Amino acid sequence: MHKRTAGVIMSVKLVREGEEAEEPIEIRLTQLTPQAVCSLFSISMDTVWLREQRGARAFFPNLSKTSFDVPSDVECLIAMGTPSDGVGVVSSQPSGSGFSTPILSGTTRSMLCPSRPVFSKKSIDGGTANVKIVQAHFVKSTGKGPNKFLPTTEQIFVPVKESTANVLHVTEIMQDSWGTEYVLITSDGLRIQDSAGTRGLSFWRVGSRKIFAVTKDDLFRFGGKGKGRSDKRKRDVVELSSSDEENPRMKEKLMTKLEELLEEMKHLRSDVNNVMKLTKGMNLPPGLYSKLQETFSCSVCHASPYKVPVIFSRCCRNIIGCSECVDRWFKDNSTCPLCRSERALPDTCIVNGLEDFIATISPLMKGQDSPTHVPTPPPLSTRRSIFDMDDDDGFLSS
Repeated sequence: MHKRTAGVIMSVKLVREGEEAEEPIEIRLTQLTPQAVCSLFSISMDTVWLREQRGARAFFPNLSKTSFDVPSDVECLIAMGTPSDGVGVVSSQPSGSGFSTPILSGTTRSMLCPSRPVFSKKSIDGGTANVKIVQAHFVKSTGKGPNKFLPTTEQIFVPVKESTANVLHVTEIMQDSWGTEYVLITSDGLRIQDSAGTRGLSFWRVGSRKIFAVTKDDLFRFGGKGKGRSDKRKRDVVELSSSDEENPRMKEKLMTKLEELLEEMKHLRSDVNNVMKLTKGMNLPPGLYSKLQETFSCSVCHASPYKVPVIFSRCCRNIIGCSECVDRWFKDNSTCPLCRSERALPDTCIVNGLEDFIATISPLMKGQDSPTHVPTPPPLSTRRSIFDMDDDDGFLSS
């Protein structure tokens, strides 16, 4: 560390950004001027500034661009700024130079300046700053890692003051200069949104913050982490929300679609509830249950399925119903309950072999909406309105 002592001329080491591995140049503090730094490293006078190598302090030229206010406790400085146009050779030293390391005429120095989008000039009164924005583009990841972005050779310096130091103003200047809609991102690929925290010179004067500009489409397609579906949905939501603010018609259209969707969901919920209620007491499909009920229903008590043994009538060639119900029917009636034939009683017989089948379907049909098995015949008048037929109808056996 260089200390200021009586009779000792203080000096500081100086190196170009990106060339920290090279031998630094030692220069007197009294000779450390913007002109000297620009001549040594071929830096544009409008963008030159100094950064402490092992600290966080930054030093800028005064208003007249004649000196840097560098304290004596600084050991090594890094020269920052963009290369000057067409200058790559240091031809002479400043007058009265006190350099301890000689600068040879014709010695070339590297003009490669890594992208550091910080403000390049700062007035002493803190009223203005030039913000450096570097254009970049995303490179799609080949694996599962996040997509990366690479800086291009394009950059822009945006002059701002306290009232214009915000994202909207900077992006407008970029769009006017580059002709495309850009968004600002940090070195981590995170978008810089316009908010209270990003307004004012205090945000834009952080020397360690790198600011890049990528197109809006590039950010939505490749921004975020890799190929995850959740990130794609997030980007879609961000893009949709932005469109809503810019286009009220789209917002109204989306609200209409949402209302229609909610209405359809209500109907769907009602249908699901009806099906659930139907299936709670139903062990068979509705079509099969209806057919079984029609085929195996007692014509006297209307119970389904009928109790075994069952009675078959040869007059109408059909199963009449439960044996108990049929016997009780013929105690009060002399005609067949189905075809009204007078010869029904002598032509009836018991059907064997249905016991196992009836025993199998009875548990399946249990719980269905069917009349309880009560072997009480309905009034004869109601049966006649359906089954009262003459022999000429051809339904009675000969």
